[in-house]
Amino acid sequence: MLSAALETGCISLDAGGSATIAWDAYQTFKLELNENPRNPNYKRHLSRRWIDLFNSARDAQELAELRDYAAYPDWLTEAHAHYEKPSGEDRCLSVNGAAADQSPGTLSVRYFVEGESLKASEIHYQYWESESELPVKAMCPEDFELAFPAT
Repeated sequence: MLSAALETGCISLDAGGSATIAWDAYQTFKLELNENPRNPNYKRHLSRRWIDLFNSARDAQELAELRDYAAYPDWLTEAHAHYEKPSGEDRCLSVNGAAADQSPGTLSVRYFVEGESLKASEIHYQYWESESELPVKAMCPEDFELAFPAT
């Protein structure tokens, strides 16, 4: 699916003409979370490592916490800007916006190709004191102080 999109050119581009396949993956996951909030298909959007974390949860509470954390498109109630860049064979996406309490934040996701799909492998959320601190370029999760899950 992903390789076909790359071969046929059926991917969106940002204003600078760069591919936005990570943004498209983010939007697809966000749509699924909105349409099926109680039971989204995490396997379609998250790496095998995330699914292994789900499977190794000690109890229902830990599984629920992991699933809440992994539902990263829900972390921002508003997206104001997004930036994307290649990182080796992966892609990194940064989304600036506002959390539920309207505080500014940046969501950073590392995506890689697993099978035929682009899947999130690392996720980080950065809180900011003010909007002036929001980055104006793509940053990978490891560019911040802490990435989850730790590798």
